Amino acid sequence: MLQATFRDPEGMFHVARRLTYLGEEDKALQMLGRSVDSGFFCYPAMVRDPWLDPLRGLPEFTGFLHKAQERQREAIRSFVSLGGDALLGMHAESY
Repeated sequence: MLQATFRDPEGMFHVARRLTYLGEEDKALQMLGRSVDSGFFCYPAMVRDPWLDPLRGLPEFTGFLHKAQERQREAIRSFVSLGGDALLGMHAESY
């Protein structure tokens, strides 16, 4: 496993998908969990990435997916409530 000093959440996600591709599902799940817990919660990427398909039936993966989805929703709510959409000239329904 990667050293504990590796702290890039998006990098952890990419390591997790490569581990999945290599058939290392247990290690991939550990890394995916670290990724979400560390702040990478790009739900659309996790839902659509075909390299993660071998994990989709596993309860741990489903849990990470739900956590990522909720964190993304929280981020969007915060963004909108603080006027981020108006600042960027966007409409809330577009994300």
